[in-house]
Amino acid sequence: MNAATLTLTAVPWTHPHAGRLRDQMDAEVGPRYADLVADRGPRVPVDPASVLVTYVAYDGDRPVGTASLRLAHGEHEVKRVFVAGTHRRLGLAARLLDAVGGWAADAGVRTIVLQTGVRQPEAVALYRREGWHAIEPFGDYVGDRVSLCFAKDLA
Repeated sequence: MNAATLTLTAVPWTHPHAGRLRDQMDAEVGPRYADLVADRGPRVPVDPASVLVTYVAYDGDRPVGTASLRLAHGEHEVKRVFVAGTHRRLGLAARLLDAVGGWAADAGVRTIVLQTGVRQPEAVALYRREGWHAIEPFGDYVGDRVSLCFAKDLA
């Protein structure tokens, strides 16, 4: 397996491969925030109707990564960027971000935003490396002390 053999496919948010990858993300990242859950309350679920595009990355027929774009609170927000541990360090997260950003740019979107958490330094490093800049929390993240928000200009 190498980065050149990986393919990206647009699927619905509800596609089972995308759902399983999001479940893997929750299992991996959730424990980092377990001590904060009582303070934060439940996470606001993503309304599938708000999702504009979801990509799944495949290695052959095996789903190994995902990223989505939704429209919420007037913002085009990248959601649930995740790459399976077996496929990290291949540039796949950057490819997923590029795919979502390309879709948004083709749709005339000028800026995309995202949220990550203070206990995900690898995600913060990725976003900065890929040209994202820090912004004030937006939408559901206003007042959330563990959220870090970023934006990327597409125009």
